Amino acid sequence: MSKERPTYIKIGKIGRAIGRNGEVRASIDEHFKNKFDQIHHVFLEMEGQKVPYFIEYYFDEGDFIFKFDDIANPEETSPLVNTIVYLELSQVDKLKISKKVIKTSFEQFSILTAENQNIGIIHKIEEYPHQIMSFVTLADGKEVMIPLVEDWIMDVNMKKKYLIMDLPKGLVNFDEEE
Repeated sequence: MSKERPTYIKIGKIGRAIGRNGEVRASIDEHFKNKFDQIHHVFLEMEGQKVPYFIEYYFDEGDFIFKFDDIANPEETSPLVNTIVYLELSQVDKLKISKKVIKTSFEQFSILTAENQNIGIIHKIEEYPHQIMSFVTLADGKEVMIPLVEDWIMDVNMKKKYLIMDLPKGLVNFDEEE
């Protein structure tokens, strides 16, 4: 049995190096700023992969200042400049941040099936008591509701703005193809 691929949520972006100790400036989403006492590592996108970086310390001066373990000088920070900062969805769940905040980062994303068929574009997301529901506009202009169930999300591409989902058969009706 293969291990499930984690889902990542974009929470900010690394700016430039500052100081002489390998610190970097980052802009972080307001919903996450006061949660870093509970976060021990973040993921940075490096060459298409999410790479964990462990936080040695941080502080907030309007922008966040990070010092990562094993980064000791400004030269070592250069590959980090302008990279996107992510958390795994499992990390975010532990922070007790509203699921609506988490999922709104998926608005304007396309939803693709596991077979790479484009279902449509998410134009709105609403939180219900037990579920996050995406409202998706299909190619023919119709709207369907698709639950954003973590187990159904196979992959997320933040750069190209799409979700690959393994949807139950019959959830979205493709009459024109049958």
